[in-house]
Amino acid sequence: MAALSGEDIPRGDGRGTSRLDGVPLGQPLAGHDGGVWWGAWAEVGGRPVLATGGIGGMVRLWDGQDRALGNLLAGHDDGVMWGAWAEVGGHPVLATGGIGGMVRLWDGQDRALGNPLAGHDGEVRWGAWAEVGGRPVLAAGGIGEAVRLWEVVEDHPVPRLPSYRSDATVPADELSRAGDAMAVAELAVRAARRPAGRGPGYRAAPPVPAGRGPDHRAGPGDPAAGSPGPPR
Repeated sequence: MAALSGEDIPRGDGRGTSRLDGVPLGQPLAGHDGGVWWGAWAEVGGRPVLATGGIGGMVRLWDGQDRALGNLLAGHDDGVMWGAWAEVGGHPVLATGGIGGMVRLWDGQDRALGNPLAGHDGEVRWGAWAEVGGRPVLAAGGIGEAVRLWEVVEDHPVPRLPSYRSDATVPADELSRAGDAMAVAELAVRAARRPAGRGPGYRAAPPVPAGRGPDHRAGPGDPAAGSPGPPR
């Protein structure tokens, strides 16, 4: 915000109201091909940034003085009717929507974030941010008689698994994808070889001679009874 001189301080007019004189700052911000329909301020990297858009289908970013920042934000097929800033994951995000029925997200520089948010049948004439349950949510609506809500989330890379051979992080200790596949196959083979329900202390029962069912009771001299048998 510009500093106010002594002559710019709000003054009363004797009727219980006050006024603030405006002072032009620098030169007009020229860079749009047609009418400029809206502007929205945000703090980006510790400095004020103004986003503007309009009939030409482009969005521009400006610093707090009179200088354009980066490239034009090109991504709408037609006029951009509104823009609104929010903070997502600690970073400023600009949402814009327009005549083409699309909503787009931009970072605080000049880069589009993700794919267009499609779902409106016609012009998207407004958008508004809020925090719902600790999450940033964007509402947008237009002439299609429907309001859509969008939850905006950060895209975090997920580390590759498994990492069961070593917890070290040096490159020489990392497993290749082929090594991962071989390790998984080895575990599967070991599991298949172990009989179901037989732990480390399992001892097999003595075999039952042929022709003798499970109710057979061994008599003297029967090997199944454990008798010593005839002397040698």
